[in-house]
Amino acid sequence: MVARIPLYPYQSFNDEHKVIFVHIPKNAGSSVLSALGAPERGRLHIDYSHYLRSDSERFARYFKFAVVRDPVSRAISAYRYLIAGGNQSAEDLELGTLIRKECSTFDGFIQDFLTPSVLANWDMFRPQSSYICARNGALMVDIVLHFESLDEDYQQLRHNIASIAKRLPCVNKSANGTEVSAEQVTLRKIREFYMADYDQFYS
Repeated sequence: MVARIPLYPYQSFNDEHKVIFVHIPKNAGSSVLSALGAPERGRLHIDYSHYLRSDSERFARYFKFAVVRDPVSRAISAYRYLIAGGNQSAEDLELGTLIRKECSTFDGFIQDFLTPSVLANWDMFRPQSSYICARNGALMVDIVLHFESLDEDYQQLRHNIASIAKRLPCVNKSANGTEVSAEQVTLRKIREFYMADYDQFYS
C-alpha cells in the first residue's frame, strides 16, 4: 500500500495519531505539539477551516481538539510575550517595539491599542472561538481542553488518543516577569472583545 502524502496543513504526526490539534496562540500549544511529536519548525496558528478545506475526509475521521484559556490571562501572556520580543523574529521584534512605544502599560494596550482591526489581524489576539467555531457558533472540534486544568484535561484526552505522550511536557513557558494588574475598564473591554469566548468556554 502506498503511503498517503500529507497535504497542507496536515503533517505526519496528524496521520500517526489520527488527530487534528488546532493550535491557538498562548495556550500551551507548544507543549501539546511536543506531546504529539510534531516538529518544532513550521508550527501553524490556523483555524479549523484550513484542515476541513484541505481534506474533508481526514477532518471528519480524525479526532479534533484545542486548548482554550481565560481571555484576560491569555491577553496578559500575549502582551508580555510581545514586549519581550516574542520569538525574536523580525515581525515580533517590530511589533514589540511598536507596543512599547505606544503603550507603557497593559491597561493602555487594551484600552488604546487593541482595536477590532488588531483582533482580526494578529493571531495572538484573535478570539479563540474564531479558531474552532463556525460562523453560526457551532463547535468544530470534538473536545476543548482548558489551560486552567490542562494536566487533568490532558489525561482525559489520552482516553481518546492513547498513542500520545503519557504526560504533557512543559515547553516554551513564558517567564512571569513584572506583575500585571488590570483596571476595571480594561477587564470590561476584554470581556466585550471576547464575549464569544466567554459564552462558548467560560459561561
